[in-house]
Amino acid sequence: MNAAPALYPKQYRLAWHYLDKLRTANRAYKQGDENTFYSLKLVARDWPQMQQWQAWSAERAAQQHEAAVLCSAYPYEAGELLDLMMTPTEHRVWRESALAMAQRIHDAAAETAHLLALGEIYEKLDQYALAAEQAQTALILARRLNDLSSISRALGVLGLVSLRLGQYAEADALFAEGLAICRATRDQEGIARHLTGQAHVAHFHGDPKKEWAAYDEVLHIHRLSGNRRGVSEILNTLAENEMYRGKLDESVEHLQEALRVRQELNDRLGVANVLANLGRVAILRKEFAAGKSYTEQALEICRQMDSTKGIVANLLTLAGTGLLEEDFVTAVTYSEETLSISRKTGNAVGIVNSLVYLAYGLLGQGDGVRARPHLLEGIQIVRAIDSTFLNAELVTGVAVLRLQMRDPLTAARLIGVAQTHRNIHPVTHKMVIPPLLATLEKILGAEALAAALEAGRSFSFAAVLDTLSAELAAEEAASTKDN
Repeated sequence: MNAAPALYPKQYRLAWHYLDKLRTANRAYKQGDENTFYSLKLVARDWPQMQQWQAWSAERAAQQHEAAVLCSAYPYEAGELLDLMMTPTEHRVWRESALAMAQRIHDAAAETAHLLALGEIYEKLDQYALAAEQAQTALILARRLNDLSSISRALGVLGLVSLRLGQYAEADALFAEGLAICRATRDQEGIARHLTGQAHVAHFHGDPKKEWAAYDEVLHIHRLSGNRRGVSEILNTLAENEMYRGKLDESVEHLQEALRVRQELNDRLGVANVLANLGRVAILRKEFAAGKSYTEQALEICRQMDSTKGIVANLLTLAGTGLLEEDFVTAVTYSEETLSISRKTGNAVGIVNSLVYLAYGLLGQGDGVRARPHLLEGIQIVRAIDSTFLNAELVTGVAVLRLQMRDPLTAARLIGVAQTHRNIHPVTHKMVIPPLLATLEKILGAEALAAALEAGRSFSFAAVLDTLSAELAAEEAASTKDN
């Protein structure tokens, strides 16, 4: 023990004093609107002391019961505020020590809360097995306690893990179960959380009507409750949708509003997400220097915050910029890095994204032989997880491969297929396909190209993916045999 026993009463009083301040700030934060900023000012003013007394409690928790209570109580009472004050890794340290103490003092409610928070933290860190483990344990405890709020939150974490792994049917079922609980208990923030999960699933299934119906309800809930952070998240998502539809001015307007709120909240990951989207808008405007600047700022924040998903997303944007600037070596380098990261975490979207960009970079170098297995793997993954995500980009990649193999007619038909896809990325639609069409017109002539495109538009997308998977697999087998 580092302090004399006579000092304990004074030190415990100080530890409880700053815990009470943290509790007061979190209560204000939950009230929303202007109370949000008031609460953040309260925490910012005393944050060094709060950290000091949490650490003091954690150091003594194994020997002193009151210190164990304090160690568990600090993150328990702080709630969502810790997401804004700490990196996920720092937050994890508080929660892990708190969980051990909650178990030691037999505080089942606190134990459940810490398990749920750890599940959410591990999901942010792309440690999906650990996230699922914490959420499953919390779910068992919550059911034992008949804690419906915690049950729904655990289902949400499990839904997110399934979503990241490309298990969309399972994710949708988990979000639906959690949503039913929240509607029954009138838990508005819980409703918003599960609807957001369902919107993500709808996006990957190519169901924009369901996706935006969910987001409309979520935005309404956040506005009514004064949840500024939630509103800014939806504004950022709306901006992404407007990018897809080519409404870049409207997208920037929403992003600027979202950025202002995120900065006021000191929400660093939120700021990074908005900066990343500002970078994508700039790239769509062919303002590559500005796009890279925004993206590099976002990437730096994500590195500081240990956000693997953010690191991958921003590196892929830089890879995509390399493709558009015909710097294919840079594109391949970034894509190989993101593929390695995504394989380690098991993030299905990150893997497919990386495979597409890597294949495009290799095709840009004229190396169709090396690009082919990446296109094949990408197609196999999206077929296995029943996702419409990046399907148009994979088919376009095969079109380039066929063009390089001197089969322009097939290439043109595949471009026709890709153009029909409702989830085609605006960069693919506006920047990748037009030069391909110009090249194909020179080879085939305008009339033959138009006929080939029209033929492609009549094909079943699912059937095309099945055919391409079989063809590429056969070509790979033949190439391996020849070598």
